[in-house]
Amino acid sequence: MDTFHFQLESVLQYSEDGEYSNTGEIEFLPPSINCFKDATKLTQYVTKALLSSSKFKDLGESSEDIEEQEIDAQAVKFILMASDGSFNNIFDCFKKLSQKCGKLSEKTFLKETHFKKISYEDSIRMVCEYIANFIIPSLILETSKEGD
Repeated sequence: MDTFHFQLESVLQYSEDGEYSNTGEIEFLPPSINCFKDATKLTQYVTKALLSSSKFKDLGESSEDIEEQEIDAQAVKFILMASDGSFNNIFDCFKKLSQKCGKLSEKTFLKETHFKKISYEDSIRMVCEYIANFIIPSLILETSKEGD
């Protein structure tokens, strides 16, 4: 997947070129070398959460078993919230990562100040959708390559 557009429940106001603008969506780019450290850290947190999930404890022997799992944003939310890892750590890592890959417009990337304006519900959905769209597929792709 090249990008995905996250739909906010409420409009986000931001400043661009000295003027205020509003947006109802954030465009997310996939992880790149520019955010390698943060993307890797997020992937590690997600991997630990998946491995601690009862749904995935018996997987790993066969890459086909993992590929068959349907892991959407809702599943990611339940797995992360129920895991031994701290969702706060995942969210903090995601915030750093999204400042390099979350775009409000062509010129404006997400900033720390924008997160203060995003609702709790949108924040959780945003993290989970990002993970479902980019992190999980990369884990499955790597696992299926190892099994070849």
